[in-house]
Amino acid sequence: MPEKIQPELVVSSWPFRVGTIIYDPLLRIDVASWDLADLAEQPDMLRVAAPLLNPLLPYRKRSEALIREMTGDQDLLRAVYQVDPDQDVTVAPKVSDDVERELGGWLRERGLTINDIGLRGLPSLLDRLADWPADRHHAFCADWWEAFEQPAAAPKPSAFRTMAGPGGKLYRQTYKGDAAARAWKADADVTAFGGFSLWHALRVHWAWRLEFADQPKPTFPVLSRVAELFGRRSS
Repeated sequence: MPEKIQPELVVSSWPFRVGTIIYDPLLRIDVASWDLADLAEQPDMLRVAAPLLNPLLPYRKRSEALIREMTGDQDLLRAVYQVDPDQDVTVAPKVSDDVERELGGWLRERGLTINDIGLRGLPSLLDRLADWPADRHHAFCADWWEAFEQPAAAPKPSAFRTMAGPGGKLYRQTYKGDAAARAWKADADVTAFGGFSLWHALRVHWAWRLEFADQPKPTFPVLSRVAELFGRRSS
């Protein structure tokens, strides 16, 4: 009877990125990763079905389907886990619940759920945050930065918390004069997949409320590009 290796793998996608990374948290290695730019430019190079990389779909269902499909690529998995070619071993990974447990608990403390921060509903989430009092809105952004974006060894409170709160500055802390508005507009209008995350959207949206309320609300054209990419592939 073949031996079975059953690693628990973390699927990291939205809200941390629009691409997808699958990693083994125990071994601290990436098992596979996909950038949406690669899907757009070189779809024939993919090792999985393109719809499984759609960040607009629910996290758990997509993650389980992605791991199931990856299980069929035993050549990749045996290479990652350094299985000897002569061994009768099957690598059968499953999805870790780390993301849902840690992120879900953090959100519940703030009256939200994982569904509330889905990419498809991002504009609604940002409108909801804008309806909150400014200090609560800022605290949410600062908490996110310190919990999920800032390296663990960095000091707290973060500069974002101390300098970019109500009455403070974010873009104008770094840029002077008209350069601040230009830098903010460039971030708001980004269409590149790389680097776009919930944090990017939270930061740009908070800066709109804090410093650029005289400008149109950011709508993030990258969202239209994601929708168009996967709409084109499902048609």
